[in-house]
Amino acid sequence: MTTALLLLLAGLVIAFIEAMVPTFGILATLSGACLVAAVYAAFQESATAGWTFIGIIAVSVPILLAIAWRVFPKTRIGKSVILQDALPESAPAPPAPPAGARGTAWSDLRPSGLAEFAGIRYTVVTDGSYISRGDAVIADHAAENQIVVRPDPSVSAPSPERNNRPWRT
Repeated sequence: MTTALLLLLAGLVIAFIEAMVPTFGILATLSGACLVAAVYAAFQESATAGWTFIGIIAVSVPILLAIAWRVFPKTRIGKSVILQDALPESAPAPPAPPAGARGTAWSDLRPSGLAEFAGIRYTVVTDGSYISRGDAVIADHAAENQIVVRPDPSVSAPSPERNNRPWRT
């Protein structure tokens, strides 16, 4: 009976340590082997002892693991593994420019890119046309979380890049 008690105690202690120190199941396997061997040794003594050990294991293992999981976040390893502080809130996105707002393309819009309206850069898309960097654009509308822009017809001088592209007229 002494062997069965020592194996039971060893299995419970190892299960507690496995919950505290991440060993990726190595100690859990060893703990399970100790507990199975304890039950086997107890059944060698008597059937009553064997069923008593099964009952002790069925009650004590969940209790030990619950205690370990409450203690673990307060340990040095737990503090290094578990996120303690909440993530910072991200800044809200600026409101989309109103329809008709005039801006400048910060990158080539083919068909998406960056444009600046009133000093704020936005990710924008065109209706499918190519707009060169530096060209004037007008915010047409916001659709499905995208700001749609079009070339500004009031600015008649095309950018120098546009003149160097024979496929663009």
